[in-house]
Amino acid sequence: MHTPSATIQNTGTAHQGQADGTVRCFPAIRYARPPLGPLRFAPAQALDESADPAAAPSRRTIAPQRPSRLRQVMGDLDGELSEDCLTLTVWAPTAPARPRPVIFWLHGGAFLSGGGSIDWYDGTTLCREGDVVVVSPNYRLGALGFLYEPGLSPGNLGLGDAELALSWVVDHIARFGGDADRITVMGQSAGGWLACLLAARMPADRPSIHQLILHSAPLGITPAAPAVGQATAQAFLDHLGTGCALADQQALARSADVSALLSAQDAAMRSTGLRFTRPGFPAVPFGPIADAQTCPVGSSYAAHLARAASRVPVLIGWTRDEMNAFTGATPGARDADLAQSVASEVFSAPALAWAGNTHRAGKAAYVFAFDWAPAGNPIGACHCIDLPLLFGNFAAFADASMLAGADRQQMRDLSRRMRAAWLAFVVHGDPNAAAGTGLPHWDRFTPDNPTVLHLASIPVADRATPAI
Repeated sequence: MHTPSATIQNTGTAHQGQADGTVRCFPAIRYARPPLGPLRFAPAQALDESADPAAAPSRRTIAPQRPSRLRQVMGDLDGELSEDCLTLTVWAPTAPARPRPVIFWLHGGAFLSGGGSIDWYDGTTLCREGDVVVVSPNYRLGALGFLYEPGLSPGNLGLGDAELALSWVVDHIARFGGDADRITVMGQSAGGWLACLLAARMPADRPSIHQLILHSAPLGITPAAPAVGQATAQAFLDHLGTGCALADQQALARSADVSALLSAQDAAMRSTGLRFTRPGFPAVPFGPIADAQTCPVGSSYAAHLARAASRVPVLIGWTRDEMNAFTGATPGARDADLAQSVASEVFSAPALAWAGNTHRAGKAAYVFAFDWAPAGNPIGACHCIDLPLLFGNFAAFADASMLAGADRQQMRDLSRRMRAAWLAFVVHGDPNAAAGTGLPHWDRFTPDNPTVLHLASIPVADRATPAI
């Protein structure tokens, strides 16, 4: 058990102006040493134990990145880019109380874009409605976070960042009113994949994760083999130093400015991205590597995931039209059958398998499918459409074409009901514990009763159906 220490009294600047006196925001808290200079391409380094956990740098930043490949459906995100990005944001209720449950949010973005501190993921509403503490970390992205080149970068640095951020929460969240023995890790897309890998890696005798909420985790994609990672790294290095010896290329990678690194990252993605990606599947040129230490290889990886699924209760699901976000909304531009086949293999089938493994271990599993979409919107219920409803931050998604044409009242109503169920799971371990959500009773997933709760337009009274 973790003994709570004194609650921090000073408050940070409210995010987006959403805080209403009931929520305190602590932005840009360092959880690791800045990965600058000799720490570029090095595993995240813990701060000195004497460091003030509420001390913040002068500005909020996110990891260096290019515009998201999903900007056409989500809109553009906003954030200052910097290698000095290993920070997190905490939202905590102002009212004193016994230690509260904690949500540790891991953002998605294909390990190439996004950030824990952007307005899309402001935790004020979750914090206020659930009386919980919300933590959202940044982690390194792209080549800076996932390049695999022995002698330069060990790979999986972004995963290590997330692991260190979670360790920081275990050690310090009591000072913000959080309970380190009640941490729910919640992630979407790449963030969901990271959450699963964290669950697999945590010590059995000292669990840092007590529940999982997984949105569209791409568990049907396996970590890249080392040879694939090195091929991508070589393309990256060749762009930095054409014709140079390997040692000189690696030296350039350590000293080049960020714009040069992003340019080399782009070149590597163009030259190798499709070579190692199955037709119709989303490419992950920089992501988890099966290095036999962080991630097992081959069939051992499947067993690795099965063990992780057996460790904690889960609320898990996908969106109805996942692949539309990647293939676009132009009629005829996508093969509907292929898209559904890929979505099943990447998202829904692995989610059902995960839930089955959780149940067989004697733990609760709840499965959902997010079916809601604005009437007439050709993108449908695409990848990421659940995020505005999960966080309730609709103003931050004002330019998202995936929400175009939405009935605003219907959208906000479903958002409120969905969030109440999610928060009931966080607080009580049971999404049915929230009264008055208007959702049907949500049965636990079992092989004999493989229930999937379909979230669609209100009313939703009869949408709890067996999975197909």
